[in-house]
Amino acid sequence: MQQYFVNGEAGAYVTIEDKDTIKHMFNVMRLTEDDQVVLVFDDAIKRLAKVVDSSAHRFQILEELDN
Repeated sequence: MQQYFVNGEAGAYVTIEDKDTIKHMFNVMRLTEDDQVVLVFDDAIKRLAKVVDSSAHRFQILEELDN
């Protein structure tokens, strides 16, 4: 499963704003709605997330994962 490091804090929903990360996620890896990835935030906790809006680069956090 794809894993991405994201600046900021995790909430129920997260919008990716970093242009390089957006390019890799949505242009190179071609993420679309309902695709799942692992996001790692500044607190170093891995979270399973689902794409809810690929055009707005928005994810829903589904659960925290064990390291």
